[in-house]
Amino acid sequence: MKNKNGIGIVFSICSAVFYILAIIGFSSGAGTEMSAVWLCLGSAFLCSGTVFNRRANEEDEKKEGTDEETLEDIDGEVAEEVDEDAVKDDDEDADEDNTET
Repeated sequence: MKNKNGIGIVFSICSAVFYILAIIGFSSGAGTEMSAVWLCLGSAFLCSGTVFNRRANEEDEKKEGTDEETLEDIDGEVAEEVDEDAVKDDDEDADEDNTET
């Protein structure tokens, strides 16, 4: 998903430009209303860029099959099977002890 990562990067670069314009506007003293608009636009573009990058990363993880939830489920199932086997062995040992006495 290189295309979606690229879109997120473009949004982030645009947000930096808007922030720079806001700083220039506030420091020059003229047009503080417009500087506030540039600041708001910079924040909106920064949020949009972050969302695009996060979604692209999630899609890449799903595509590669390295979803953390799947790995946790697999580990949990294996651990449950091992515990059941250990309980069966303990029960057999207890039965053998009872028959010897």
